[in-house]
Amino acid sequence: MAGRLILLVFVACSVASACIGTDAQAVPLYRMTSLDNIGVRDINNVGQIVGTTGAATGEIHAAFLDTDAQGSVIDLGTLGGDISVAFAINDLGQIVGRADTADGTYRATLFDTTGGGANRDLGTLGGDFSAAYGINNLGQIVGQADVVDGGGHATLFDPSGGGANRDLGTLSGNSSVATDINNAGQIVGQAEAVDGSQPAAVFAPGGDAANRSLGTLGGDFAAAYAVNDAGQIVGFAETADGEVRAALFDGTGSGDNRDLGTLAACRTGVFGRALECSFAAGRY
Repeated sequence: MAGRLILLVFVACSVASACIGTDAQAVPLYRMTSLDNIGVRDINNVGQIVGTTGAATGEIHAAFLDTDAQGSVIDLGTLGGDISVAFAINDLGQIVGRADTADGTYRATLFDTTGGGANRDLGTLGGDFSAAYGINNLGQIVGQADVVDGGGHATLFDPSGGGANRDLGTLSGNSSVATDINNAGQIVGQAEAVDGSQPAAVFAPGGDAANRSLGTLGGDFAAAYAVNDAGQIVGFAETADGEVRAALFDGTGSGDNRDLGTLAACRTGVFGRALECSFAAGRY
């Protein structure tokens, strides 16, 4: 079973009485689909899955699977380089992530879902690298892009690829990353503060001064990686004794964050360590 993901699709009972008593044994509650050829990163509300797959060349490529259509995994290709990853898909089937270019950099990418290779380079903020981590049902795309001096900033990307990308700033520090955007346009992620701490953050369209720190659980770093349409924000945060816990963040920024338990295999280090925890949790 190693390397295999089982997708559970739950089926609601149409008649309440059919789900209780002895008849419940005859009612299928779910079906299991073995996903042998895709490393899953995201699934939308219509059952479409994105992530990575092994390309014929042996490299790792972004991948798309429509489970309802019972189709095969589609290799989404790159931007001329070797490697790509699909991080997010919205309910319209639009897929974003990052892909290598022929010159060895990687860029935020809007993928051609047919696998035909018409992938769109979403550019940067003047630097070399970028990646897209979230897309909502309005087609708004967020992630991180390098600025001219090489630092990575949270970014709202121009989906046309025309380069009108918006720098969402930081919390007066040097680096930040936007990980998700809901259908109301609320953007969450992580940003470095002036004191060097790295709390979870909510980003405003104007950036910097309007950005809001969501704090931690008493430690130095945290990251928000998802926000739903009700504005509920989840991620992980460091406690005062150095443990990393799953967290439900207080969206007002007043610090009433809820500890949801532990996360295994989180690593600490320089800026970006919270993202290393999300790697361990399977997010990035």
